[in-house]
Amino acid sequence: PLPEDEAGRLIRSVREAQPAALHAEECDAAGGAFDVSRQDAAFPLDATQALVFVTCYSGAYQSAALVFRAARDGTGATRLTLPAPRLSGDSEPREDFRLLVGAGYDPRTGTLSQHARGRGIGDCGYRASWQFDGQAFALSHYAEMTRCGGLGPDDWPVLWRVADPATGMP
Repeated sequence: PLPEDEAGRLIRSVREAQPAALHAEECDAAGGAFDVSRQDAAFPLDATQALVFVTCYSGAYQSAALVFRAARDGTGATRLTLPAPRLSGDSEPREDFRLLVGAGYDPRTGTLSQHARGRGIGDCGYRASWQFDGQAFALSHYAEMTRCGGLGPDDWPVLWRVADPATGMP
């Protein structure tokens, strides 16, 4: 993990440099009685780059964030727009993921993920994950349950996944 002072500096730098992106998504302002910025986070991407999660809004059971890739010194922040699955050869690709709900990042595995619940008990919604390959993030898994019916996320239909490099099997 990033040292707390480095993470805080990165988050402040990106928030200050990206007011247009926050405004375009109609993000809640930092500060006040319920300060969404308390949920901001920063993670190392590699020796010179970091991922910065800037919380846009927070509700009863989930929050959404804009994700930026920035130099570890806080400069050059660019917003990530992650690829969405193309579910069949003739389908239109889903809208790119510009705002991540329930987002997280595991620096050990290079996995960026999100879990958007359709309601509080989490029996509908979608989950997606992307793998960092040293240059960019590629979609590695997408599951979606459009009907709220009591199934947990592990039982949702998987609509996209990549093969395991070790076995060649999905």
